[in-house]
This record gives sequence, C-alpha cells and structure tokens, in this order.
Amino acid sequence: MPKRKNIVIKTKYKSKSECIEECRDIKNKTIMAMNLNRKISGSMTPDGRFELSSRAKVAAMYEFIGYVEENSDGVFMVGDIQAKKLQKTLILISIVLFSLLGMGFILTFDPVMLFIGVLFMIVPWINFIIMKQSDALYKEIIRKVAK
Repeated sequence: MPKRKNIVIKTKYKSKSECIEECRDIKNKTIMAMNLNRKISGSMTPDGRFELSSRAKVAAMYEFIGYVEENSDGVFMVGDIQAKKLQKTLILISIVLFSLLGMGFILTFDPVMLFIGVLFMIVPWINFIIMKQSDALYKEIIRKVAK
C-alpha cells in the first residue's frame, strides 16, 4: 500500500532553517514532468510549511504537504501526500472521453476498431490505478532528504 497519510521523515539536516533552504532543488512549483529529471520542487514558507513535488514522471502527479519540525532527535518533515487536483480532474475527464470514444469504435463492429475501442477504454484506467497505488513521490523525497 502507498504511504500517503501522517508521513514523518527524519531528515539529514541539522537545523530547521537548513532544511527549509536545502530540501528542494527548484524553488517554485512543478509545472511539467520530465524524463530523467528527479529534482524536488515546491514552495516553503519561513515558518516551515511546505508543498513539495517532483519532476519525475509518475511523482509529478502528487504533492507532499506539511511542515518541518525540530525535536531533540533531529529535524523531521511531517505531512501527507495528495494527488494534485488538476491531475485528478484530467484523469477523470480522460476516463469519460476515452470510454465514449472506445464505445464508438466498438459499435462499428470492425475487428480492428473493436480492438482499438477496447484499448481506448482500458488505458485511462491504468493511469487511475497508477495515481491510486504509486509511491513515487515518497521514494523521491526519501532519496533527497532522509538520512
């Protein structure tokens, strides 16, 4: 099961201010996913609240929202990983549109179009499953900030 709720990550940083400055590679939000680009991006406030994402292909669907806290044990990042609202909307719209298009292809009763129609109906559900089951952002954050 994916790790999404009540995540506590012990960081390699010595202070809260160091974590705020160095836990991300790009200082603004992720706009587009890219191949072979695993940089952490996002916004962070001076009091330690953050919204982090990654530019890696699957991890770009999510944001890690939470805060940084400093204890006697070290510096921790605490929060939840959520799918971005735009990504959810795009996947749900693609499911509806591709299902309608797939039904249109299936209704032609041509064997090739029947096969294409079935594929059109299956592919958006694969994206939906990836969105629900992936741990990609969690792994990227661990790679970047954990000890």
